[in-house]
Amino acid sequence: RFYGYIGENVGYSFSYRDISEGGDVRRERPLEPETDFAATGGADDAFSYSEVHTTVGYSDEHIAVAAGKEFLTWGYGQYGKVVLSNNPPSFPFVRIDLKLTDWLSFNYFHAWLISDVADSAEIYVSSWDNRYRTVDREKFLASHTLTIRPHEKIAVSLGESIVYSDRLRVGYLFPLMFYRLADHYYSQHDNNRGDNSQFFGAVHARNLVPNTRLYVETYIDEMTLSGLFDVETARYQAGFTVGGTAYDLPIENLDVTFEFTKIYPFSYKHYIPTQTYENASATMGHWLQSNSDMIYGKLGYSFTPTLRAEAYGYYARKGEEGTLDRQYKLGAPNPPFLFGLRTYRSEFGGSATWRPLYDVAITLGGDIRDTEEELADGATATTDRIDAYAILRYGF
Repeated sequence: RFYGYIGENVGYSFSYRDISEGGDVRRERPLEPETDFAATGGADDAFSYSEVHTTVGYSDEHIAVAAGKEFLTWGYGQYGKVVLSNNPPSFPFVRIDLKLTDWLSFNYFHAWLISDVADSAEIYVSSWDNRYRTVDREKFLASHTLTIRPHEKIAVSLGESIVYSDRLRVGYLFPLMFYRLADHYYSQHDNNRGDNSQFFGAVHARNLVPNTRLYVETYIDEMTLSGLFDVETARYQAGFTVGGTAYDLPIENLDVTFEFTKIYPFSYKHYIPTQTYENASATMGHWLQSNSDMIYGKLGYSFTPTLRAEAYGYYARKGEEGTLDRQYKLGAPNPPFLFGLRTYRSEFGGSATWRPLYDVAITLGGDIRDTEEELADGATATTDRIDAYAILRYGF
């Protein structure tokens, strides 16, 4: 890993990690608050994968421009983000950040995603062993956000994004474009030709109440305003997180965090496989995905500037993902929240981190997890897991 600056305005960074896991391992990590990956090889009890991140950028007092491959996240959620998370692998991007005034800023980025959908028209035979060259359909994400600061302690953000595929569309390269209307232009109001747009927003207040940080964020995939508050006709695919952290209350050096997340059925889904809100088949939103909710809490205490301990816990519920037929053919209203067979999960854990040197961190921790799954025959499957770990970090 290395990083640096050229002059006062140009910066660069590069990091690469090759990771091997052995023992009781899984190649897939469903419903885990961890970044997904693509295994590059290995046996049943071991495999490897790699991570590479790099960025080159220019910044001054009013503008920042960057290109690279990194995690781009959006939102304030601390145990999952409903809008844009680091759940999927990182992706290549170009981005622009503008500080228009002291109270107004703007962000735009365009990213290249992995669709995991093979283009049958582009598959061809290689020159050895009759193996086929597979080419995926192209997939992209464009996003822009406007942030207003009506008060020095409050920030209000509104944004729009669009997932599109098959070919690069110039209209989505314009930072000030209204993507929903651009989609109408490209699709000519035919959903089978259209793209997948989303709206999102957040409000963040720091020290509006002394020694606190409060926030709410929301993601809207689809919403019909007509009859929204009528349970017989309401149709919405959305999610939100509300939470906050209190510092030095009631004890100095103690911080307490509480968070609640709710994601309604069929959020992040789409009937066109290249239009889903995913990168490399991993959701770009909250790791719990749709039809779920979660309560999360954390306590942190800093004994010294170099020694910190944390304890956390969460309780989550999740219903079935549902079928495309139920999402599209049956129409309004939404199915009941947590419909279908449910999964219940609780987890409690803690860790202690010591930093003997600036670039060195030693962490010891563990967690206990209990999962209950309802089965179709009326029974319940219960699994328990206990993990303990030790981590030595240097330089990152």
